[in-house]
Amino acid sequence: MLYELVLNLQYLEQRFVNRWNYVSDESGVSALGAFGLIQALGLFVEGDPEAFPVGTLGAAIQALLNEQTIFIQTYCKNVYEPLDFYDYAFVDGIVGGVAGIGLSPVMAIGLTSTRTRTDIRRGQKRFGGIDGDFVVNGGQLSAGALTAANAVADRMSEDVSFNNGVSTVNYTPVVVGKEKIVVVDEPTEYRYYETLAEQMDHVALAPVWSPKVTIRTQGSRQYLRGQ
Repeated sequence: MLYELVLNLQYLEQRFVNRWNYVSDESGVSALGAFGLIQALGLFVEGDPEAFPVGTLGAAIQALLNEQTIFIQTYCKNVYEPLDFYDYAFVDGIVGGVAGIGLSPVMAIGLTSTRTRTDIRRGQKRFGGIDGDFVVNGGQLSAGALTAANAVADRMSEDVSFNNGVSTVNYTPVVVGKEKIVVVDEPTEYRYYETLAEQMDHVALAPVWSPKVTIRTQGSRQYLRGQ
């Protein structure tokens, strides 16, 4: 099974969207696959007071972001099974874990993946909502920023699993190569291949992620563009 996971954030009234892909070792149709991936990655909160599960991707991302960053929603779907999806909305007050003065929305910490096959490019990820203390002279990331970014990279690189009480489902991160669709006088479009079998011929399994050591910029997250 191939899954697409989406995390929606808001920072200074700008919307940030980050996506990941995972493959699972499920066989047959499951209504718990998407739910299980959100649980396995800890992209939800629990307890009183509510918090991300310790040691998960959710907790690592929170520790990377300024407190003005608001967690809005996690959404996961099985790309080829319309009944297998899960939508999790965060309650009010779930925000980034770094107290301080935030940078402009265009500033981001970047992560890149290794290549596990030559016909698929490295994966790229950008996290906006960055605290000012995470950047030092010349745009270098501070030691604290690198520690937080490495924690996110480690969580993004690892296989995860979820036990539903009956069986265990394992998930492996992948970088997806999508089909290029060219139509005259229309913007080029990239989309998943028509069938899972075709798509699995275009996935890079088990990439290892690492942070870039300097701050990045992203024009698409400029004020009034990311709403």
